[in-house]
Amino acid sequence: MRTLTVLVAASGCLLLVGCDSKKLTREKAARLIDQYNALPDGLLARHQYLSLMESRNNPVPSADVAVLQRAQQLGWIALAVHPCKVTPKTFFGPSQTVCPVDIRITDAGRNESKNWRQVGVIWQVPIMQHEVVEVTGISEGAPGGALVQYTWHWAPTEYGKELGIKSGVEQTPDQIGMQLFDDGWRVASGT
Repeated sequence: MRTLTVLVAASGCLLLVGCDSKKLTREKAARLIDQYNALPDGLLARHQYLSLMESRNNPVPSADVAVLQRAQQLGWIALAVHPCKVTPKTFFGPSQTVCPVDIRITDAGRNESKNWRQVGVIWQVPIMQHEVVEVTGISEGAPGGALVQYTWHWAPTEYGKELGIKSGVEQTPDQIGMQLFDDGWRVASGT
């Protein structure tokens, strides 16, 4: 009889754990949003990219030259930097220092580019993506649905880390819908 009591108690615990897996916690929501943010997006909404293309005398902001030099150190490109110049202030923005560069994609870069997105002659290397800082609230609405409020900041992808890019400090509030399916919670499509 004691064995039966232990089995009943153990199976009750399993049922409780199984039932609890359908509860959307802040930790689970944060993990799901980060997984969703890691997926490629066609709208450039959740990622920032380093655009690489073969070019000659292409003016780039001086701040971007260090990233291109790191891409050269990684063997993705051959790079030549020409003397930088200060552009005049315009109605649209302040003056800035730009450096004309020559870029050639190397064989190693072409091999690595299989993991990048190509748009015409431009390779887009995903260098930053949204990263959840904190889930600030969960509001369950229609049966099996929830609205998750959270804050995020820009964080480097693996490529971004290789290029020496650091996480952003500015936190942005946002929200996203989630739906409960038979196998658990997912970010609702179309968000």
